[in-house]
Amino acid sequence: MATINWIKASLRGRLGEIVGSSWRGKPYVKTYTKPHDPKTPKQMTVRDIFGHVCSIAKVIYHPVLKPYTFPKPQGMTAYNKMIHINR
Repeated sequence: MATINWIKASLRGRLGEIVGSSWRGKPYVKTYTKPHDPKTPKQMTVRDIFGHVCSIAKVIYHPVLKPYTFPKPQGMTAYNKMIHINR
């Protein structure tokens, strides 16, 4: 179900073949594409790698990375930066 806000001129949700949402507070509209979940060997390998990196990051986040995270992070959090570097 789509929600239309006429005052802000924004659309949220799917309405026919278009989907409305917002990114960083700015509304946008795109065409609907049916999601698919490829189960190729390469995709499963990538998912396993990200799964291992995320499990390590969850364990070390509070004792190691949390003290260096600012209350209002700019751009990327320390957790996301570590995932990005170690992927």
